Amino acid sequence: MSVIIVTWNCRDLALRCLRQLAATDLPGAREVILVDNASADGTVAAVAAAFPEVRIIANPENAGFASANNQALAQVRGRYALLLNPDAFATAADSLASLVACLEADPNLAAAGCRLVHEDGRHQVGDAGWRPSFASLSMHALGITQFLPRHVHGVFLVRPDALGPGPVAVDWICGACMLVRMAAMRLVGGLDPRFFMYAEDVEWGCRLRAAGFGVAYLPHTRVLHLQGGTQGGSASTRWLDNLVWLHCSLNGERSLSLLRPILAAGFALRAGAYRLLAMRPGGAAARDRARAMWRFAGHAWRLAPRPAG
Repeated sequence: MSVIIVTWNCRDLALRCLRQLAATDLPGAREVILVDNASADGTVAAVAAAFPEVRIIANPENAGFASANNQALAQVRGRYALLLNPDAFATAADSLASLVACLEADPNLAAAGCRLVHEDGRHQVGDAGWRPSFASLSMHALGITQFLPRHVHGVFLVRPDALGPGPVAVDWICGACMLVRMAAMRLVGGLDPRFFMYAEDVEWGCRLRAAGFGVAYLPHTRVLHLQGGTQGGSASTRWLDNLVWLHCSLNGERSLSLLRPILAAGFALRAGAYRLLAMRPGGAAARDRARAMWRFAGHAWRLAPRPAG
């Protein structure tokens, strides 16, 4: 199998990821392909010196996450490819092997992923989910899926402990740690390069599902993801732009005029809830979440049926 890592100015994380990967149990022979998007921090030289066995593709400019992964996917000759972020680390030696076993057990599965967690062990929302329909986007913005995770599907999977032992059938897996069956990839094509970053994995999963393949999520297999570790700064709104554009591409644009106020109201309500939580001792995290929700609420009014790039 092949492991694909896309880097951009994250030398130390890339080296840590490769060290962790070397200690991880993966069945059969492996190759590692690192695609660097014009890093200015010496990532390519550092990786070449420390891991000469890694195949490096050094892009002269930042091609984006989707296009960079496609460059590596075009060179994969094995049965499986693991898309792995440089800020994602297996927390157990057999975590990645569990993904391989999942695809081996069901030939109709095109992709498998696992629970992504923060450093404190909390579930990281955004590791898997369902097609971005009017209902799933609305349920996410309003936060209803938190209360009925088994019965109400939002665009993002929440509370994985409530979903049983798994595998759980989902529509997409986060590209930070996703194992893909290459036969399925060759049938439907690679990631959509129109998505520079964010929601390209959602679109890919929906395309695989539309082709008749299954996508599986393993809620009890964990991988640490230092979310935003390769980017820095505050939470981007590009994910929302791209999800709504994907929604319009899949379902048409007629619902957008109604979807905008629902998203804005939902995020505003959640911002208010976080503000209340922030009044408790140690409420710094809740204050940060409130600010993010207010930003998403304001941005929702300006959503358009076009890609954010």
